[in-house]
Amino acid sequence: MAGVEAAAAAVAAVAVVAAGDAPGYEVLDAFGGLARLSRRSPTLDGSVSLRATQGCVPLLEGNELGHQVVLTRPLRVDRSLGRWRVREDETWAAVERARRAALPMLRARGLLPHDGWSQLDRGVLTSARGELRLWTGLCVRPRAGAWILITSATNRRNRGFEVRERVVPVDDGWVPLWLELRPAADVRTLELHGEVACLVVVEPGLSLVRRSLAQRPEAARGHLRFYAQDYFEAKKRGEITRRYRKTIDGTCPSTEGDAAEGEGGGEGGREGEVVEVGPCPGDIEVLDPCLLPTGPAACVPFGRGALSRMRFDNPIDFTVRWDGHTVALGYDRARLRALTAGIEPAFAAALGAGAVAEHPGALLYLTKLFTSHPPGEPHFFLKPWALTMLPPGWSALIDGVHDEGYDVMRGVVHADQFFATPAVFQLFMQHRALEVPVGRPLLRVTPVPRRRLRAPVEVSVLEGIGGL
Repeated sequence: MAGVEAAAAAVAAVAVVAAGDAPGYEVLDAFGGLARLSRRSPTLDGSVSLRATQGCVPLLEGNELGHQVVLTRPLRVDRSLGRWRVREDETWAAVERARRAALPMLRARGLLPHDGWSQLDRGVLTSARGELRLWTGLCVRPRAGAWILITSATNRRNRGFEVRERVVPVDDGWVPLWLELRPAADVRTLELHGEVACLVVVEPGLSLVRRSLAQRPEAARGHLRFYAQDYFEAKKRGEITRRYRKTIDGTCPSTEGDAAEGEGGGEGGREGEVVEVGPCPGDIEVLDPCLLPTGPAACVPFGRGALSRMRFDNPIDFTVRWDGHTVALGYDRARLRALTAGIEPAFAAALGAGAVAEHPGALLYLTKLFTSHPPGEPHFFLKPWALTMLPPGWSALIDGVHDEGYDVMRGVVHADQFFATPAVFQLFMQHRALEVPVGRPLLRVTPVPRRRLRAPVEVSVLEGIGGL
């Protein structure tokens, strides 16, 4: 209670960013304006293609996910002889003055410990072991039961760096919003400005387990029901079916009632399932690196819970080339046939050969592995051979892994009603063959309660500071 009372006495100008239910976390601005939080437009201010806007709800929900951390002042760094150096211009000087004024104030008022966060004494923007460390001037504190996931500003990001993911798993003290940025190998100059990271409200405690299709025939039934043959016939006619949208709002006759039947949850509703329908390289991981009121830590403190997620790895070597018009994929087709040989028998064993024969497109969706977008779009799908089933009210945050020349995009799937979790590639290089080897991580799937996805944030300003 003492920390809460001190915080109340030290902040002013409370505001709520975005509408929704009770705030998922609180933010204290100690600099008066270096960074702010904002919600994105689902269409990224109209830059998303019309076809995707009409039909791809998971992409739209991935675009608007969480709050973007937006730097209002540009901070510039240059790499020379393997070391990063900050350009000490007027903006940098103003931000440093704000840091030197705010840090003693935060400690004197009991908002940060006197013996913690020594990293902040070194400057707003520092470097170590090839990484950049940026204190945004914000401090964050989750509300009870929630965690904060610090992640990349995916789907529209500065590709000159990656954000090292961490969680804020405690609600009993303020935690500086400290970003660890890993610059790309070929970058020599970076301007940090605009969207630099994303904060997502998540919740610990939902475990993930891997199961076979024989153990969960409900997954097979749900997949065939969604990818019924009429879906593919409509696609051939060039129609936008909006089938996913109708599924999640309960207006699709062939899928109505799926969630109520319990096809998305395990025992007690606290278990998610990764149902393997074919070879499924990857692993269930726990995101441990965290930020605490005392400083960065390698592991979440004992008894605070765990955030589980599934990592899917690439099942086959392939190359991809984009020429501005066509995405061309190269891979060993005989190897793909061998890897997918067991998928149809697994569905037939779970549901019967007759059910499978009525829905050949649903099996082809999985066995062909790759699906390209229409000409002119630098995208293609890769579908892991697994179906992810979550309890009612939970969605799957699909976060792709980035590499040279491509991003795997972010999406949000209502995985209590729709079980596929595809990796959607966005290509950036033309006329160059990109190699993606077998075993390379493609995406991570994190369960998130939907009630958390649009949780607002309560923002306060440190009393007694001036704005930048």
